[in-house]
Amino acid sequence: MAIRKVLLVSQFTLSLFINLSVIIMQRQFKLFISKDHGFNMGNNIMVKPKVKTSLT
Repeated sequence: MAIRKVLLVSQFTLSLFINLSVIIMQRQFKLFISKDHGFNMGNNIMVKPKVKTSLT
């Protein structure tokens, strides 16, 4: 009987932890999307490195 209680409590604790983690990640993602990152994507320069490929 005691093992059932332990499993029930551990399952509840794990589900609570997962739900809180998802809520925190959603808030962080919303903040990341809405926050000004301090640069304009139109003003960036992209430098492509030369890549050596050798198939021999």
